Amino acid sequence: MTVFKVFLTIFKRNWKSLIIYLIVFVVFGSISASANADTMKKSFESRSLNVAIIDNDKSGLSRAVTDYIKKDDKKVDLKTNNLKKINDYIRFGIADYAVVIPKGYQDNIGNGDSEIKYIAGETTTSEAIMTRKLNTYINDVKAYKQSGLSIDKSIDKAKIATDVASDSDVKMISPEVKQGTDILCFLFNFASYGLYMILCESIGMVLVAIRDEDVRNRISISAYSYLRKNEEIVLGILVSALIMVVPFIAYSAYSGMASPEYGKIGYYVLNLLITMLPGISIGYLISSLTNDDSIINLISNSVVLTMSFISGVFISKEILSVGVLKFARFFPMYWFVEGNDVINNNPVGNILGYDFAVCAIMQLLFAVVILAAGLAINRIKERA
Repeated sequence: MTVFKVFLTIFKRNWKSLIIYLIVFVVFGSISASANADTMKKSFESRSLNVAIIDNDKSGLSRAVTDYIKKDDKKVDLKTNNLKKINDYIRFGIADYAVVIPKGYQDNIGNGDSEIKYIAGETTTSEAIMTRKLNTYINDVKAYKQSGLSIDKSIDKAKIATDVASDSDVKMISPEVKQGTDILCFLFNFASYGLYMILCESIGMVLVAIRDEDVRNRISISAYSYLRKNEEIVLGILVSALIMVVPFIAYSAYSGMASPEYGKIGYYVLNLLITMLPGISIGYLISSLTNDDSIINLISNSVVLTMSFISGVFISKEILSVGVLKFARFFPMYWFVEGNDVINNNPVGNILGYDFAVCAIMQLLFAVVILAAGLAINRIKERA
């Protein structure tokens, strides 16, 4: 086991330069996961909004709309009627929502000449509910007025209708409907960046050291065959990779302990162990291209950062273009993130199905293909 011991010795000698990626994960991964999980939680919770109401009509209907909003939400005064400034104030969080009632609104209701303008800061459930409530209330007023009632009676009828609707007991049909992304999913997504970087860097540095001319000469004059030497190198890679993946699993598991879906932790760990294999293959391929540590570092950063950005690790896939996502399918990290999405979006009993199997198989196929390319390049170089 001489080659295996040499591999681990070189690996231990370089651990200080690798710890930086673990620190990056611990610091930035936690911040990113907490921020994103908090944002997603707020996106799906119903809450009272701070609403700016710009009443340019000063009519009975506009006052009724104002009273209707104030019943469940808080009215705030932005001290301006400038739509651009109002929009900026909402973007900066001074208000959550704005309602602009145009002049002549009551007189023109129902004929399409005048409509209320809504300005919202984010796409959250509360803001969507606000828009829906206002539209429903105003449509009720229009319907009663078109039936021949006066505007005052139409307002009273609409108020009664909305009061009855608000008293209704609404329940979810299925408690298994998943809303938002759990913090565990964010943590393990970000862990893939740190793990891939450590794998690429460590495998590259160790293999470069083993390919040093003096080391190769010593191995070549020993009784080691080509097959045995590579078997021990593979064993060294696997052992060191398992050592490196442990802190990422441990920290993700610890940081996500407060998650209500902590029972899924085993599936996230399984997916991370699967994606460890294409990470190893990429590291081996990069090390077969060059023996220069600085170039290995440059290529590793370029490849892993690119994958992280287009696969949904750093940027949510919802805001990536269709073209980018199609291109990302040619990288293993995309399928790792897809696998985490399957875990996040399904109850425990439904996770190990077709969708997760596809994600796992794709990652393993990438591992085999990339490793084969690295072995071929390395073999050609040894014969040269």
